[in-house]
Amino acid sequence: MQFAKKLLETSKETDYYERLSVGILVGGLKTLELSDRDRQTISIACSVPDDSVAGIGWCSRSLWKPKHSFEGLLYRVGEHVIFADPDEGDTVATLESLFSVKIDDVPVLFCKGKRFEYDGVTDLGLKVVSPTDTTVLFKASVLSRKVMLCARSKDDDDDERQCFILVDYMRRVFPVTEGTVVVPYYPVVNDMIKIKGDDGQVWKARVLSFNLTRLTFNAKFFIEDVTQIGIWVPERSPVQVIHFNSVLGISKGHWQVEHSSWIDEED
Repeated sequence: MQFAKKLLETSKETDYYERLSVGILVGGLKTLELSDRDRQTISIACSVPDDSVAGIGWCSRSLWKPKHSFEGLLYRVGEHVIFADPDEGDTVATLESLFSVKIDDVPVLFCKGKRFEYDGVTDLGLKVVSPTDTTVLFKASVLSRKVMLCARSKDDDDDERQCFILVDYMRRVFPVTEGTVVVPYYPVVNDMIKIKGDDGQVWKARVLSFNLTRLTFNAKFFIEDVTQIGIWVPERSPVQVIHFNSVLGISKGHWQVEHSSWIDEED
């Protein structure tokens, strides 16, 4: 793990930094021979010919995602996760393999596992999932977060299928309604956040980095473009150090131009 962190740090000024930021295999590496079916799945997902996908790759039991959580997050074979399926959205799976394979001589990280299907909700509104025999293979770049699965008691349901209650404890956006628990929000890099300003004003800023020990982060303030309503652009001011206590929450919207033009979707 320390080697992976050092590798990322020393690559900051190189062309490898963005690729390494997606994830780094850690632990003992072993060679992996890909099946024809897996190579075909990868070629379709990456829109490349089959022969662009190497037949031999490298696998490990752990994958470090440096941009997840506050100081990176380690994913392991056997854990339950959610990944962002391009067609179906958040999808639950059990990790069975973590590997890297070259596509046109460029290493790309992939995850492989067994998919779960959504199977209703409990009386308390918690999602329920059931295991399937379907194998999923996806890029590590769409790996979203870890989840916990709690087996349902047989008394909870007359259905004989094995079901689990989905505990999505790493989800960043929590529904806040009367009677729910309010979970503290901690910003992550490139979030657009709302900050408590002077005289009750609400400011917007993009998170550049943070210090978990001091509970502060560096941020660049944004202002609304005077020529385009709802478009926010960087303010001509220095980067500011802000305390976590000033954060009101994450701003609704999306990047029109990555990290330089924000489309606001606040009510």
